Amino acid sequence: MKQKKMNKTVVKIIIAFISILIILILLLVRNFISIPANPPGTVGNTAGNLNNGGFFCEDSSGVYFSNTYDNGYLYFMNSDGSNLKRIFNSPTNYLNVAGDYLYFYKAGTGAGSGLGYYGKSNGIYRIQKNGKSISSLDRVASGTTVLIENSVFYQHHDTEEGMTLYKVGIDGSDPQQLGDYIINPASYDSGYLYFNGTSEDHALYSMNIETGAVNMIWEYNLWNPIVEDGYVYFMDIANDYRLCRYEFSSDEIQVLTEDRIDLFNVYENIIYYQKNSATDPALMRMYTDGTGVEVVANGNFSNVNITSQYVYFNEFDTSIPIYQTSTYGAINVTEFIAAKEAALLNMEN
Repeated sequence: MKQKKMNKTVVKIIIAFISILIILILLLVRNFISIPANPPGTVGNTAGNLNNGGFFCEDSSGVYFSNTYDNGYLYFMNSDGSNLKRIFNSPTNYLNVAGDYLYFYKAGTGAGSGLGYYGKSNGIYRIQKNGKSISSLDRVASGTTVLIENSVFYQHHDTEEGMTLYKVGIDGSDPQQLGDYIINPASYDSGYLYFNGTSEDHALYSMNIETGAVNMIWEYNLWNPIVEDGYVYFMDIANDYRLCRYEFSSDEIQVLTEDRIDLFNVYENIIYYQKNSATDPALMRMYTDGTGVEVVANGNFSNVNITSQYVYFNEFDTSIPIYQTSTYGAINVTEFIAAKEAALLNMEN
């Protein structure tokens, strides 16, 4: 009898061991499973949104966003702001979308180890649009993150090297460091990342995403460049951070506003920017040629993210409430009540 009991115990231990081994193998395989290639020219989010935290991104299926009413958890909604639903229970930002997947930075939600650590650690992640099959691409503290075609470029931070640019395949393959200095990868156009220098100068540089070759392409004192349709939009450091654009073909600078600005976001033919002022700060809107200037809201605002139908933003230094107004239509700033109600409903359940 004792021998039979011992045999049963051994069998149970073996089964448990095999089960754990299978789970571990599946987790490893899931990170490196074949992911369908994205079409050439695919970019996961706009440069302007990424420079403003990447809290919203959009594709033909709708809008994916970090709902700060609900701890920054990942939500989906239609482009008109309807049909909200939570799809992933973890704080997210620097959202990117392409094909059937989302790519983003996930903040850690607590300590853990083993299988628990997989779900709790911070880093660059990929997940299906339905919120299933979460996969880690790199468990690291990170900054700006952008999907470009079949690679994710991100600001990798560690205690020894500080902040440097890395890239990893969308299937988790071939992680590699690109240079040993700070690069903001938000702005991409036709095979090149565009960024300002941060150490010796603030000139405009480009990086070939295939070769990693870096070149200075315009020697000017600028910040947060966004390259769009033959122009680079930028904050003019030499002239009190006014907003300008430079046309590559004509080699000419156009001043879009003499206001000192704190941030801006370019979306198609429109710009939203935060006017810096001791007496009358305001979120402003204008066309990309500098015409049609309007006040959106008086005060100091941040996290200005733009979608095809709405612009979303917060008061400076706080993540709630979320405000919204029409991207192109008449200005009518309201609280994003639908996101608040969806969060309350999820927390009650």
